[in-house]
Parts: sequence; structure tokens; C-alpha cells
Amino acid sequence: MKGEQIYLKGLYRVQKKDLEKCADVATAALLNDPSSKYLLKHNLTYQKLYKYFLTIYRAMYKHSYIFAPSESIEGVLALTSPQNMSPSSVDYISAGILKLQFTIDIGILFRSIKYKSNCERIQQMISTNNAWYVFQFAITPKKQGLGLGSKLMKPFLNYLDKNQLPCYLETHKEKNVDLYTHYGFSLKSVDTLPDKKNKQYSMIRI
Repeated sequence: MKGEQIYLKGLYRVQKKDLEKCADVATAALLNDPSSKYLLKHNLTYQKLYKYFLTIYRAMYKHSYIFAPSESIEGVLALTSPQNMSPSSVDYISAGILKLQFTIDIGILFRSIKYKSNCERIQQMISTNNAWYVFQFAITPKKQGLGLGSKLMKPFLNYLDKNQLPCYLETHKEKNVDLYTHYGFSLKSVDTLPDKKNKQYSMIRI
């Protein structure tokens, strides 16, 4: 992977063998998230969302930095640096994205493209060229409220502060805005998902 290799003290750097666990954590944490409901529509089930996230993690793996509180993978913090390129079509195909139209539905690819394009459009409007991106931040529900979120996030924030780097993220639940504000992010834009029904909150930390 191109870009700076970072070490976050106290965190476990996720390996390729751990991606199934990462997908399981993301599925459990985001099963009721508006983004999941948009992407999978009436086909939203735990099993199908898991397959979707596993495919995305496989495509993203060599283009991202993924950390967990420990090797047990109780949570995930998935990041991309400004130097890293987005996964290519070949990466997604190799990860199995085309199979999702059979295991989920024919429209999943179209919705995924629209979702990604919408996120990138908003990010380009309010972010900066040197900003890191929080691709996903999730704690397994059984471990929420135990301080694992801060354990994951704070070493990364320390890295940003030490190197005077900005960071961008989006969330689809209003209650999460306060959480990220606590971590030093500022709300910069309130838009919607491509369905125009659910809001998307875009935040940046400078």
C-alpha cells in the first residue's frame, strides 16, 4: 500500500485473516443504520449485510488502515490516508462484488455506486486534499459503553494532532454528531442519502 505506514499505540493492526471478524462487527453495529437500509432495501438481513461488508472490506484492505482494540476484534476503525488511491473496479470484482447481485439483489451494485458517488461528491466540497478519511468506525453492540470507542479513536486523534493533519467522516444518525463533536470534529454539511429520505452528516476535524 502506498502512503505512510502508521502505528497507533495500543491498537491491533487488522490482518487479512481478520476481515471476516471485521465484517461481523460492522454488521452487528450497523444493521439498523440508514445507510444499510438504503443499500440493501427490503433485502436487509444480517447475513446479506455481512456478505456486503465482507466484500467491501476485501476490496478496501490493501488501500486502507484497519485497527481494532485487540486481536479479538471487538471494534473496527477503518481509515484511508490522502495518499492512498480508492479501490479500483478490479479490486471490487476480485473481492466478489458482482456476486452480490445474486446473493442480495440486482440493484445492489447500482445503489452502491450511487452511495459512493454521493459520499465522494460531498467530501470533495468540504474536505481538504491532505485529510484522512474515517471509512468506518464501529463497536460490536455487546461491547458498547465500555470505553472501546475511545480506545480506538484517541490514538488516531493523537496521530492527527502530532502531524497537524485534518480528518473527514460522515454519519447517518444525528445522535452520532455529538459523539464526533466530542472527538473534535465539526459538522460542516447536512445532506441526504441518494434516496433523499435520510440525512447524511459530514464532519471534519482540523
